[in-house]
Amino acid sequence: MYTAYILHIVHLNGWIFTYLPWVMYLMPYLPNNLRVTSPVP
Repeated sequence: MYTAYILHIVHLNGWIFTYLPWVMYLMPYLPNNLRVTSPVP
């Protein structure tokens, strides 16, 4: 029960730490419409 929850949190953290630096790095180069509709806040 708790194992699935922990794995879910680890998976979310892995996604965030993997893609967030790239999103922040590429944000100035993205078009305005793509920047607005980005799923990452």
